[in-house]
Amino acid sequence: MVALNLRVPGLGQGRSVLSCENGELTGTSAVLVTNRTDWSAKKILATYLRRWPIETFYQDRKGPLGLDE
Repeated sequence: MVALNLRVPGLGQGRSVLSCENGELTGTSAVLVTNRTDWSAKKILATYLRRWPIETFYQDRKGPLGLDE
C-alpha cells in the first residue's frame, strides 16, 4: 500500500491510498480517496472493506431491485 496526502481542487485536502495485489505494485489494484488525512493507509482500507457491502446494496437497490421508484 502507498498513501499520499493531496489537495483536490474544489474539495480541499484529502488522502489517497493505492493498494495493489503484491509488493511490486502490479496485478489487481484499487485507489481510495478520503478526507481523513490523519488516518493510516491500513485504517482507510479496513474502513472501506467494512463499507463495501453497504455500497453494493445501494447499487442493487437502485438498479436490478427497482427500489428507487
